[in-house]
Amino acid sequence: MLEVNNLNTKYITRQREDVYAVDNVSFKIEEGKSLGIAGESGCGKSTLALSLMGYYFAPL
Repeated sequence: MLEVNNLNTKYITRQREDVYAVDNVSFKIEEGKSLGIAGESGCGKSTLALSLMGYYFAPL
């Protein structure tokens, strides 16, 4: 089982402004179930997955 509550991941622009790629995301996946994430290019799907795995690195 995986439960995520209020996950936020942000990028910081060169102007030192916060841009949230993942903003207040919550979900729960029960044992034996799966979840698909769909969305437009640049909407934060990969950032969400990387944040969940602990592999989030700010872009260069």
